[in-house]
Amino acid sequence: APAAAQIIVESLVWLQNAGRIRLMGFAVMPDHVHLAFVLLEGSSESRPEGRSHNDRLAKVMNSFKGFTVKRIKEVLQYNGGIWQDGYYDHLVRDEKDFRTRLDYMHANPTRKGLVQFEEQYEFSTANPKHQSLVDWNWLLGVEPVAPGRALPQ
Repeated sequence: APAAAQIIVESLVWLQNAGRIRLMGFAVMPDHVHLAFVLLEGSSESRPEGRSHNDRLAKVMNSFKGFTVKRIKEVLQYNGGIWQDGYYDHLVRDEKDFRTRLDYMHANPTRKGLVQFEEQYEFSTANPKHQSLVDWNWLLGVEPVAPGRALPQ
């Protein structure tokens, strides 16, 4: 349902704005979700002493799933299951690997026949209204330019 997909998108943006993840891409499909994000080190929750990467990832995923289940059930008056247990994760090795996975993610709605062109799918970072959520400057190691400042020569 579009309302459920919108709740999922809003939840991802919230996680990013709360400093828990750097959102790098998504495609919210009718029966599954593709996500690309970076766990942020800076938040006090993201790396308590002794907490491993897998523990931090599980905490973010559990938070995301728990919140979206609650909201979807409230908004849609739905009582069934929403998420399967667990998730599949992949450590992105480099920019090429990231671009390959992002392309796969963005192409999913066209492969499934939902739209003709990736940019047409409303619940994806391929769509112009969500493209700005992909932080290419961070990926490429470029510092963002503050408004009114010139790029270094």
